[in-house]
Amino acid sequence: MRLKCGDTRKKDNKIFWAYDRSSKNGERWLSPEQFLHYKKRNAETSKDCYNRNPKAFWDRSRKADLKRRFGLTPDLYEKMLIQQKGVCAICKKQCKTTERLCVDHCHHTNKIRGLLCRRCNAGIGHLDDSIDLLKEGIKYLKKYS
Repeated sequence: MRLKCGDTRKKDNKIFWAYDRSSKNGERWLSPEQFLHYKKRNAETSKDCYNRNPKAFWDRSRKADLKRRFGLTPDLYEKMLIQQKGVCAICKKQCKTTERLCVDHCHHTNKIRGLLCRRCNAGIGHLDDSIDLLKEGIKYLKKYS
């Protein structure tokens, strides 16, 4: 069963805390002492931070997510966005003002390919980034259009 980050479960006198791509099995486990220390040090909840300043909360969250998942700084993301003229690399549409383009990457090598809108990113993701499946999809669309 996959838990959300922050949910807890126990195993071998350790407490599950978060999914962590940098660890061997992709999970971070803490001793009870580490867990209590972390909870005490981070007593203010995300909800408190969000309620105090939602925009700053999401900006911080986004920056941390880009760095953790892709090794990207906000400056590198902005450079990529400028290179693509602020549009999706596939459909060439600009995102709504409240949305940001997704960082598209190879799931095998983790190499960043470009920035995509949510629809295009989900589309190629649902086709497992397979060129063969994309070709079959094109054939199918041509056949019925």
